[in-house]
Amino acid sequence: MQLKLTLFSALAALAAAQDVSKIPDCSLNCFVDNFPLSGCKDLVDFKCSCAAPKAYQDAMANCIVGHCDNDGIVATVNWVSATCASVGVPWP
Repeated sequence: MQLKLTLFSALAALAAAQDVSKIPDCSLNCFVDNFPLSGCKDLVDFKCSCAAPKAYQDAMANCIVGHCDNDGIVATVNWVSATCASVGVPWP
């Protein structure tokens, strides 16, 4: 729970870069739970997480597919793509 509060606080600080309110609820826990696999030091270091290892990307994909319906999956992919583009890191 503390990690989620930290994530929300940090994400709020970066709202100008990308509208974090558009992260679907179904995928939010995927970002938090799989964060250790990213190798990043900060939950909102999107430049790092967008370039994270394949193990992180695979874990995220599996989690999102397992927790979101089709609309949630599409919304999450769109959010990630836009966020990564906003920090100059192409996302597969």
